[in-house]
Amino acid sequence: MSLTDIYQLTKLPRVSAELASLVQITSDSDSEFLKLGISGSSISKYVLKPSPRLIWSKSLAPGVAVGCIESYTVKTQIAKTTEDEEPKEEEDAQDEDEDKMDVDSEEPIEENKDEDIQDADQVEEEQEQQAQETVEQIDEYFVFGAYDKSKKRHTLQTLKVLPNDSELVHESVSASKILSLRVDQSSNSLIVITEEEIKGLDLTTYETKWSLKTLYVTEYVKYLANDIILVIEKSHSKSRSKANQFTKLNYRIVTLSGVEVNSKIIEHEGGNALSYKYDVVDGVLYQYFVESNEVVSYQLPHFTQLKSINLQTHFDIKQGEVVGINAPALDRVLIITKAGIHLLNIRFEIQLSFIESAKSIHSILSVEAPLRNNAGVINQAYQNFIVVSRGNEIAGLSYTLDSNTIRDSIGKQTASATASATINEIPSILNIPSTVAQAPTTELFDSSLSSFDFDKNLYTYLQATQGYYTDSDRIVTSSFITRCVDFIFATYSSTQLPERVLTYLLTHPLFPYLGDLLSRLRSSPRLLRQAIVTSNISLRELISELNTTENAEIFKDLITRILEFPKSSLGSEFKNLQTQRIIAKIIELDYGFELVSLLIDANGILMWDDVEYVDQLIALVEGKVSTLQGNQSLISVLDVLDGKSGLAEGVVVKKALPLYSVETLTFN
Repeated sequence: MSLTDIYQLTKLPRVSAELASLVQITSDSDSEFLKLGISGSSISKYVLKPSPRLIWSKSLAPGVAVGCIESYTVKTQIAKTTEDEEPKEEEDAQDEDEDKMDVDSEEPIEENKDEDIQDADQVEEEQEQQAQETVEQIDEYFVFGAYDKSKKRHTLQTLKVLPNDSELVHESVSASKILSLRVDQSSNSLIVITEEEIKGLDLTTYETKWSLKTLYVTEYVKYLANDIILVIEKSHSKSRSKANQFTKLNYRIVTLSGVEVNSKIIEHEGGNALSYKYDVVDGVLYQYFVESNEVVSYQLPHFTQLKSINLQTHFDIKQGEVVGINAPALDRVLIITKAGIHLLNIRFEIQLSFIESAKSIHSILSVEAPLRNNAGVINQAYQNFIVVSRGNEIAGLSYTLDSNTIRDSIGKQTASATASATINEIPSILNIPSTVAQAPTTELFDSSLSSFDFDKNLYTYLQATQGYYTDSDRIVTSSFITRCVDFIFATYSSTQLPERVLTYLLTHPLFPYLGDLLSRLRSSPRLLRQAIVTSNISLRELISELNTTENAEIFKDLITRILEFPKSSLGSEFKNLQTQRIIAKIIELDYGFELVSLLIDANGILMWDDVEYVDQLIALVEGKVSTLQGNQSLISVLDVLDGKSGLAEGVVVKKALPLYSVETLTFN
């Protein structure tokens, strides 16, 4: 999962900073069209590809603030029109018809009766055909909630888009601020959510179909799948005592037909100053608490808390920096700060990507949902679109999604946790139940524990069953794995390392990078080989170990791992290799000849002190060439003896085999 650089889509108008930052975007804006409502400026539509361009705009009065905006289209069938013919041609045709009628009238009427009937049928068919020749006309409408500062009133307005203008179709006064609008064309309804009411209007007549009063003041609205609306209402404490102040949040799930499915009130400590930010994806609500700088997830529809994570502790995102959040997919959350955009994996507590913004970001306007196939699997290569408001412009960027596994997330954390970070998993493993493999109750990270006891306790906690990491094992954070590794090397000597659990950790994708890992494991060839094969080790450390090792199996593992690196990165590091010693070892083991050509390219062959190795390589190559030539000659001889030369020429000739054969045995 990654973020691209931010680029400008359009400039904001020169209005007051307070109004310019109030930008709304329609729900149907995507990577091709952007539909904006800018307070004190205009309602406009942009085409984004191949480059941003304004295609329609309606100006607003300077004192009009746009609270929300929605757009929809109406398709109608209209008759197909053709250009009228020239009057002269019509007159000539009329004269010809009159002359024809005069001539025809001289004949008996009885003889033309059948022809008149046929002409009438033909005219009727032509009229029916003309009636069927219609074209589809698509009209686009913008409906928005506005507040007029001069008149001090909230209004609901609908505009019809014309080629170079607009038409006001509807305007009505609202008793409170309009927070959200959604058009449901399947029921011909307009869903209007204000601070005090949730109601459905007829999209044609604007008559009220249904209405629900709010318990508190509406703060957040999200339209979910299956015609469901999540509404969060906020109350304020009336107590003057700070110790007794609290805030209540009413979480409501309502259908587009006005039926309340579920609701729950959660009380939080703190007074009117408490503020929150929300987003919902795949049935999980992510709520950001500004005061505590935490992101808490809840499972819908019962609002059961799943997880809580502190942004400053895990990602070094300080309190007061966050201006918005968005969850494009399960466990993936965008944290928008004034300085940039953080892409986090809440499940693994990893920062996947970060893009810094040269201008201060006001808010996130829209995040395009990821593309999924019929099975619901996310297309990881698809570029999804994000729109933000920053500085004096509207900007865009793209993002991609991963498969939400540790293997895809490994190595992408770009922010380090603070030194005082506490590891949430540690308290839970200090008291491992004795029923689980009879694990001792001694504290896990106690230096008095023997290597055997620590190995047993940690292995039990990790729920490891295969001796190596699998996706079914217990999910832990990178900070926990780092804590375990640091404790092992700080507590136990190189000859007393807990081999079983350390082998498991070496296969874990979250195993931390250690600059001297191989030197720490030299006393244990088994752990050393495991580290070479699966751990995150630099090329320099591998080459250093290759220069000193005498173990044949370790030597082979090192060569295999080195050859996995890109060839472009091997040249500079190969200058530190003991070339002649390595080549001698390769010749002795008859393994790793792919490395020889790379060594010659990096260091040359003329600088070798001992010509003996050059002679050995020449003899080795000549021997292999001679073997190949001998094999080719043998194949040619066999082809001649078998009566077919096609094989020697590279053509395979099939020989028919008898179904069975009879041989006679003679006994003397």
